[in-house]
Amino acid sequence: MEDAVKLVCSECDAVHRVKQLVLGRDYRCKKCGSPLLTMEPEALACPRCGAKTEAAHVDVSRRAFCESCADSPTLILARS
Repeated sequence: MEDAVKLVCSECDAVHRVKQLVLGRDYRCKKCGSPLLTMEPEALACPRCGAKTEAAHVDVSRRAFCESCADSPTLILARS
């Protein structure tokens, strides 16, 4: 079973836990309605070619796509 992902509000710093994170879904703070970011820096990885991005706080409401693959699959969190 996957661990819950902790997200933090970009405005009021409220912490939220998400059991199943879906990148691209509109995650908003329950207190103020601002977008949520990953609490810890996370790397994104391509499920096809394995290319990874540098670790950073990810805006989970935006989808990121692999620039190396021809069909540009959606990147996923590279959980260790």
